[in-house]
Amino acid sequence: MNKLGFIELLLESQALRFGDFTTKSGRKSPYFVNVGSIASGKSLGKLADYYLEAFSTHAPANIDHLYGPAYKGISLSVLLADRAYARLGRDLKVSYNRKEAKDHGEGGQLIGSPLTAGSSVFIVEDILTGGTSIRESVMFLSGLGVSVSGALVGIDRMEKGVGKDLSAKDEIEQEFGFPVHSIINVEQIVAYLGDKEVLGKLWLTEERLSAVNAYLSHYGASSASAIRC
Repeated sequence: MNKLGFIELLLESQALRFGDFTTKSGRKSPYFVNVGSIASGKSLGKLADYYLEAFSTHAPANIDHLYGPAYKGISLSVLLADRAYARLGRDLKVSYNRKEAKDHGEGGQLIGSPLTAGSSVFIVEDILTGGTSIRESVMFLSGLGVSVSGALVGIDRMEKGVGKDLSAKDEIEQEFGFPVHSIINVEQIVAYLGDKEVLGKLWLTEERLSAVNAYLSHYGASSASAIRC
């Protein structure tokens, strides 16, 4: 898989930035990822290709349904389904949720193809931080009588889950019994960008690398702490 190309797509689209940011969880972070910044036909096509490559590599052959949590997961699941049919001839169904239930029209929280107990569902998301979105998705789908077979995210920040030691990825896998895959993780990003110019720019200065290391020493799982290039 061309992980380096994916990193460059994030940089070109300003979907990956370094500085001072506050994440959804309230953590002060030296880097921020917003896949929503990938927003042109050309760049979305590349994004779809990277998701398809990861999906083709990791998803079981029996997967027939993609679920995209609102909001970023909606477009990602649609892009992946479109690419899977165009490139592989796989006709995957797509569903996603509303943040709030609708009490008129079709009603409910679920949009798209109906989910049944026999569906083999794969969650498609943008970023894995503490695992909240995937965990909420599993609970929502469980309420519909549907089990999840796996999940795919674009970027794994390699941070702790709700516990103290395990990464969010390991925690979800142990708690729910399905694998969580990523196109790239923060360790691979730092290893590629550290101490050299990429796309004509030095993205990770010594000061920024130190800030990332400090952040992961505090919030990262043990395997992600003290990253070196």
